Amino acid sequence: MTKCIYQTEYFDIQNNITTSFQCQEEAFKSNLCQFHDKDYASLHESEILTLLQEKMNKAISTNEPLYCIGFHLSEINLSNVQTQNTIYFSHSQIEKIIMNSFYLGTNLVFEEAVIQEFIVENIQFNWLIDFKKTKFGKAKFNKVLFQQPVDFSSCEFQEVEFTDVRFGDSNFMGSRFNKITKFSECSFRNANFKESKFNQSSDFSEVTFEKKSDFSESIFLGKVNFVRSVFQNESNFQNANFVEASFNESQFAGKIDFSESVFAGKSSFNKTVFGGTAWFFNCNFDTVHFNGSVFNDFLIFWDTNFKEEADFSWCTFGDMDLEECTFEKEVRFFNATFKNKAKFGSTFKDVVYFRDTLFEKQEYVTFSGDLSQISFLGTDITRVRFSDGVQWAGGGLLKVVEEVTIESSLENKEPSRTKINILTNSLTAITSIYRNLRENYEYRLRYEEAGKFFIREMELKRNYKEINLKDFHIIIKKSWFVRNFSFSGLYYHLARYGESYVKPAGFTVVLITLSIMYFWYESLSNPTNMNYQSLIPTLEDSIKRSLSAFFPIFQLEKNELGDYLLRLAMFPILGTMFIALKRKLERRFRH
Repeated sequence: MTKCIYQTEYFDIQNNITTSFQCQEEAFKSNLCQFHDKDYASLHESEILTLLQEKMNKAISTNEPLYCIGFHLSEINLSNVQTQNTIYFSHSQIEKIIMNSFYLGTNLVFEEAVIQEFIVENIQFNWLIDFKKTKFGKAKFNKVLFQQPVDFSSCEFQEVEFTDVRFGDSNFMGSRFNKITKFSECSFRNANFKESKFNQSSDFSEVTFEKKSDFSESIFLGKVNFVRSVFQNESNFQNANFVEASFNESQFAGKIDFSESVFAGKSSFNKTVFGGTAWFFNCNFDTVHFNGSVFNDFLIFWDTNFKEEADFSWCTFGDMDLEECTFEKEVRFFNATFKNKAKFGSTFKDVVYFRDTLFEKQEYVTFSGDLSQISFLGTDITRVRFSDGVQWAGGGLLKVVEEVTIESSLENKEPSRTKINILTNSLTAITSIYRNLRENYEYRLRYEEAGKFFIREMELKRNYKEINLKDFHIIIKKSWFVRNFSFSGLYYHLARYGESYVKPAGFTVVLITLSIMYFWYESLSNPTNMNYQSLIPTLEDSIKRSLSAFFPIFQLEKNELGDYLLRLAMFPILGTMFIALKRKLERRFRH
């Protein structure tokens, strides 16, 4: 009798080694047996199934492993197989497998098999299952319990659905999912999806990962859905690639690592709870939303790039580190709460909104770098820390972004007619930002910058006014005359709102000089003094008269109009100089 020439290597799951298989069946003219001759098997499906059943019965009766390695089979039903020995379908090509409603207490090996349709329902597997490098056409696993490890590594799925499946330790490393993939309401003890690729949408909604889960270096080319999933231990998504990802209402109890991952399209982590440290090191985001999420531990964004808008509104943060990141578009922290330490040292190319934000421990909050695009409207920042090198808008003028927005909107237009609807912005709210910044810098003994913020506050009041309408309010620019000749305008030009003692000192010198020249000219106009001998005495008299008229410690030399006017000019000039000097001295000895 001529033996079948089919031979291959297979994984011996019992001894955990790769070994050789040599078929012992009788061969046909093709030198292959009925199980390995593809043409014969396709023409004699019923005969092949009968012979397969006989082999199964023999293996069960002799309590030996069943070797169906490299077989060509049509439809097989393993629903009623009762054996405690391993069944091997390695390298086989099977049209359809049906398994349902029974307990299987044996190892199953499908290594490198090709299965067109696989239906498994209501089964509990208590032994090892090996699907390594298997190719599936359509696969459906419904209400299945894998008590022992199951290996799907390097598999290829055309279409697969796992519904209410309980996995022990599962290995999908390097697998390919070519069509829509579903893992609805499943649970994993340990899950390994490292280097897997999902070519279309994938659904992990309401999945529970009891221990470690690894999706590192995985590629999701369609939308992936982890909505309401629970990660009870460490999770690894390092170097993963997402086209569109949703982790809404998920829970991460342990450390979660998204380092060096790419989030193309829209990504959402809305109302997600991060119990452990969350790493987003060197990531790339397009649009991302974290609305209403809670970070109970340390949130780390280092060297991460945000190409589109990022929204952290209504979030609650424990410790947060946002350094060396780049935000290309708008960033929102509306109504966010920072409970502990926070560091902000990134590049913001568009507006960043910290509106109505709460910093509970302001002493542990630090801002550094360029803050020219940051809005603190409605936020208490009186005790947060601004590093020495921070840059505000307006260069050395230290403007906030709201004032810059108003200026740019009114630029090159008729001042008295230009209007801008700035929605929630109001002059009162914007001036409160300057007031908070002034208090902050004075508390840190940085009086020069504090004075500049006070000037910006006063300048806002001097240059603009607000008109409240029914549904919104507008800001218009005051007329040139009001801006320059109102009380605040004169106060600005005279002493920069009491922040400069140089200006009133300069006005004093100029005014005294002019008065000396005027009084000298008046004296020389007298015919009795029109000679060279009178130049010096009349000059001396003019100096004495000017100083006496200007400084109140002296009595007026003459009771004439010029002397009274000079005495009147003294009060605002010396008064503003006194205010400026007093402010400087008070700041020097404060705190």
